[in-house]
Amino acid sequence: MTASHWDIDGISQELLEAERALSSIGPAVSMFGSSRISPDEELCERAFKLARVVSAAGYAVITGGGPGLMDSFNRGAQAGGSASVGLGIRLPFETKPNPHIDIYLHFERFFTRKAVFVRYSSAFVVMPGGLGTLDEIFEVLCLMSTRKTDRVPVILMGGGYWDDLLRWLEETPLRRGMIEPEHLSVLHRAETADEVLEILVRAGA
Repeated sequence: MTASHWDIDGISQELLEAERALSSIGPAVSMFGSSRISPDEELCERAFKLARVVSAAGYAVITGGGPGLMDSFNRGAQAGGSASVGLGIRLPFETKPNPHIDIYLHFERFFTRKAVFVRYSSAFVVMPGGLGTLDEIFEVLCLMSTRKTDRVPVILMGGGYWDDLLRWLEETPLRRGMIEPEHLSVLHRAETADEVLEILVRAGA
């Protein structure tokens, strides 16, 4: 990590800008998923419909602000009428923010960006993704398991995409006592927007 990433003034500025921009958005759901999904794939249409329904129910939608599923989430959020938020970050291969964002914040640091996701989210919905998406899932689970943040739903969508991961969590670290059953109890499965809303309502998100 370069010295600039430990710039205390820069860290404080990123967090302060997030507070100014997001403190009044109301309940929000962060939605994670791959930037590599083509717009014509069925997953993007599902992401759009999900975000539109969640947004119409009064939840702001927060994404990483990029292409692929993030673009579909933000587009759906705007169609639903609630705030569409993008939290971007500078990367060697970074593209411009997608064009469906009402509030955009740019970060230099992953840890401040993830802190903002957690700070302003009442729940998390996760569709298929790669290392970034997995990092976001486990960051949230770790913070909840150590009681550094409130326990809120983490909703996995995408059919069988998550089956092997969930099986491994149950059969290896859980069985060997490396994690507790309650650490996995925040994980939910859903395949429709209505199922997601039911989980949000049941959790009081």
